[in-house]
Amino acid sequence: MTDPSIESDAARDPARSASRRGRVAHLAGSMYVVTAVTLVSSPVVARAIGPEGRGEYAAAYVWGLIAFALLGSGVPTAVLHLAGKKEYSEAQLLGASIRFGLLLLLPTIALGAVVALVVLGDLQDGTRLAAFALIMLLPLRVVAQSQRSLLMARGELRPMTIVGVLPALLVALTATTLAVFDALTLDRYLVLTFVIEAAASMVWWLALPVRPAGPVPARPVFAFGIRSQLGYASEFSARRLDQAVLAAVVLPAQLGFYAVAATLATLPAVLGNAVSSRAYGTVEDGSAGLGRPGVAGRIFRELVVASGITAVGIAVVAPVVVPLLWGEPFEASIEPLLLLLPGSIALAVMGLCRNYLIISNRPTAMSAAQLLGAVITVVGLIVLAPTWGIQAAAVVSSASYIAIVAAMLYLLRDQELGRLWPGTGDIRSVYRHGIRLVPFVRRRRSAEVRPR
Repeated sequence: MTDPSIESDAARDPARSASRRGRVAHLAGSMYVVTAVTLVSSPVVARAIGPEGRGEYAAAYVWGLIAFALLGSGVPTAVLHLAGKKEYSEAQLLGASIRFGLLLLLPTIALGAVVALVVLGDLQDGTRLAAFALIMLLPLRVVAQSQRSLLMARGELRPMTIVGVLPALLVALTATTLAVFDALTLDRYLVLTFVIEAAASMVWWLALPVRPAGPVPARPVFAFGIRSQLGYASEFSARRLDQAVLAAVVLPAQLGFYAVAATLATLPAVLGNAVSSRAYGTVEDGSAGLGRPGVAGRIFRELVVASGITAVGIAVVAPVVVPLLWGEPFEASIEPLLLLLPGSIALAVMGLCRNYLIISNRPTAMSAAQLLGAVITVVGLIVLAPTWGIQAAAVVSSASYIAIVAAMLYLLRDQELGRLWPGTGDIRSVYRHGIRLVPFVRRRRSAEVRPR
């Protein structure tokens, strides 16, 4: 039972909270702006550092993300779940995440040393040092992602949008500026990424006006976090493990080609992240299951439609856009990109299904589904990647995404999601939501309904 004395800032000041909330369209639109800026900067950067440099950058950057997935991802998931149930105050949950971050210091150092000295031992010294530094950001990332979870539980998309987009914009704009003046090198790009990633982890303190206080609920947070840790690690393995494995079995230039393809293939997932973030506050009602299963099913269908349209659009323009912007050497990215697109639709809805399982208090089931995807990824890459290279990695990744979503939907079969295959009504709904993103059309429609 929820303690009535525990209430968030949102509950104490609903008017202020309402001003901090945003629409999925706004969050998705801002994410697409960031993605557009990144896509503009990506070919400029790739031309400056070349396919080999792009591959070395991907190898270093991905290990910083893998460290979070392997060691730190469970606690932010627990914070999201417990904040939704309102069993503990936000200040207490934040205190638990800080304590866990401190406990991770020694394991983080050990993992960073192994990666820098052994896993990436054949790469340049600057790349290995950057990988170690990015891994050492793990404690800060745990706390930052826990703060993001508290905002997600509130359903406050506006601060999530602002803090989430600034780091990517700064990296993209700064790197592009350096490249334009012929001053961008691989080492400078890695240093720039580290500095902005570290600063971004600290900015979340400004987005969430909560400070740790009260008894720290370490046991429930850590217990739920451990149960969900495997699931998040497995999900991330499905998303990023391909690049980590490829760093060890192919040349850096091949990894650079694959990294460009993977970047373009994540465009549908940008929309998926926005929808799944807002859906948590929409569907959650404090019960042990999906409080509004009909709404949950509708959100799933509309997301399938929107991400499918995005994937088809990418497939149409990629053969022209990739060599035009990235240069002829990166034509090798087109084939793996096309092979990744079917899985990108599943990747877009994966986070939504994961949040549904969290709402239903079933982190173990979530872990089982994600473990299936991890097994497919690891076995498939080990067997196929040495012979077939980045094309095999793309096929394996798509198969893994689809298998994870299928398993999650099977585990959610008792939640009465209803019809999952999109219909014409879902297509019309997506069209109406999309029109709202176009300012000219929105202004025209407003003028049409304005009384004379």
